[in-house]
Amino acid sequence: MSEFKKDNNYQKDNQSMGLVYDPIAFKGDYDIYILYRRVENVVAALFLVTNELPDTEIMKLSLRESCLKCLNDSVSFIASLKSEQHLLQILSAHVLELGSYLSMAYWSGIVSEMNSNVLQREISKVKDLISKVSSRYASKMVIDTTLFADIDLQMKHHQAAVAASQGFGSNRNTGVRESVVPTYDKKVSRPDVTVQQRSQHTVESQDNSPVKKSERREAILALLRQQNNLSIKDFLAVVKDYSEKTIQRELLTLVEEGLIKKEGERRWSTYSLPQ
Repeated sequence: MSEFKKDNNYQKDNQSMGLVYDPIAFKGDYDIYILYRRVENVVAALFLVTNELPDTEIMKLSLRESCLKCLNDSVSFIASLKSEQHLLQILSAHVLELGSYLSMAYWSGIVSEMNSNVLQREISKVKDLISKVSSRYASKMVIDTTLFADIDLQMKHHQAAVAASQGFGSNRNTGVRESVVPTYDKKVSRPDVTVQQRSQHTVESQDNSPVKKSERREAILALLRQQNNLSIKDFLAVVKDYSEKTIQRELLTLVEEGLIKKEGERRWSTYSLPQ
């Protein structure tokens, strides 16, 4: 049987061995799944290429050891509770090391030119995918300026509320100008809007800030990675400091974006990650 037919038979026999994408195992990120599969395939191919080399060949041991480092780095990144950037940097360094060993094996005649070219192309794809995943997770670490603006705004409202409780005349002593007193402490021209409604609107506006929204989404997805078929009450027990209405709105947004799925209606609704 020719080598070409052997390779085709090998691929057919091993199609069922492919790892199926599981959003829970891969942080709900398909690129991480593809990154792991590419690393896995490169490792398998290099073990196959070096299989005929004698065990005394030091390059065989070096290549295989470097392969296992890359595979272990991939698993460590996937298993980390957080998407830690330094784990991707370690993986990138070991992939670079693997590429260097492969070049040395080619120039020393241990690996054929065809096999070397194919493997180097696949290693290059792994590098590009690491950069893509790394850049996306690095962007999540950028400090949002609204974080500090929100704190400043809360401080101003607190000072204004204290000044208002002591009388408007005390504003000169506290250094708080009357213009920063919240509008709900003043007379308004809309009798149909109550103080409670205005306070609720202020809280909802703060809850919809980019930082708060990101925190809610990450908390909801993290909870669903641990367990599926959760109700709104389950989320409220874990995702603190948000109203039921706010959590419900966030869940519906995630459903519309296809990140989670909903089953049932109204109070019997449950939420899960898509399979």
